[in-house]
Order: sequence, then C-alpha cells, then structure tokens
Amino acid sequence: MGGLQTRLGPVRTTVSLERYQGVWYEVARSKAVRFEPAGTTDVRSTYTINAAGRFEMRTDALLNGQSIWWENMIVRILNDYNSHFQLSPNSTSVGISEYRIIGLDFDQYQWAIVASGEVYGWVWILSRQREITDDFFLKLTDRLDTEYGFDPRQLVRTLHTQPSLEVQQQQPPPATDPVQTYVTADGMRLTRRTGV
Repeated sequence: MGGLQTRLGPVRTTVSLERYQGVWYEVARSKAVRFEPAGTTDVRSTYTINAAGRFEMRTDALLNGQSIWWENMIVRILNDYNSHFQLSPNSTSVGISEYRIIGLDFDQYQWAIVASGEVYGWVWILSRQREITDDFFLKLTDRLDTEYGFDPRQLVRTLHTQPSLEVQQQQPPPATDPVQTYVTADGMRLTRRTGV
C-alpha cells in the first residue's frame, strides 16, 4: 500500500483554484469510500472561493432517493501547486481529510482525478459533465492503472438519475425542515433531509 500511496501523489503543475471553481460531477469512486454508502447517487461537488478568500466545497447527493450534503473548507494548502490540501468540515474541527489532485485537464478543466485517504487510497474521477463516454472513461482508468498503479476494478461508476442541474450552489433547507445530521466513522458530517 505504501507504494500505491507514493504513486498517488498530487500533480506538480500549478492548479488555478479560480478555474477549479464550479460544479464537478462524480463519475466514479473507489468502492472503499465509506462515507458514500451503497445507494448513493447523483453526487456532485460545488467549489467556491468565499468572501474571505477561503476555498470551500459542498457536496450534494441522493442516498436511497433522499437529499444529503456535506460541506468542507480548505484549512491548509500543503504544496506550492495548489494540488494538495487538507479539508475540514465547516462547523467542527474534527474529520480533517486530505485531498490530492493527481490528474487534471489543464487546458479546459473538464476532468479531474482526485485521491485521498492515507490508508485506503481512495480515488474519484470527476467531470464537468454528469456522464462521460465509455471510451474516455477507459482512457482515464487506463491512466490510473499505468501511471498510478491503481486497479480500475476497485472503482464503481456513479449513477446519475436526475436531469442536469444549474451550475449554482443549492442552499440547505430551512431549519424548520426535518433534518438529520450525523458523523460517519471517518469523521465526515453528513446532513440528510428526511422530508424529501
């Protein structure tokens, strides 16, 4: 596993956080990602730079047809390329996780490959589009295999059942809505809207 972790290092070309902003759809993820359990679909993350200049990430998804979301913010950039940083839930100091951009379309910022997890080597394939062609998916998974030593068989494609959404960050439901908030074993704070 140590060799895999070394090969899943962040890119050494500067990432423009301004261009990285916006909506990224999850195309595939490692089967080992525990905070996205079976039944999680329609996963998308919206990245924004707030008024204080902090980089924030909000992820929306459906879990067995119900809306869930979790929010993180960059608390520390770990290299000079803006490609390796720590994330922390906005409302608590627990659950800090690291985020490595290991592959990126530097020309158009249309796809990205992200890794995390010091032990598990979690990997995500992201795209500006909800779906990518099978041929292009194969190219990205081949790259994971040949360049990073990651077995593509450990990935699961993410199902998208909803029509394309406007490129904007949805607001959480009002406080009066029935909402459940819980923390997973990995320290991720998930919020589930039970009335949907």
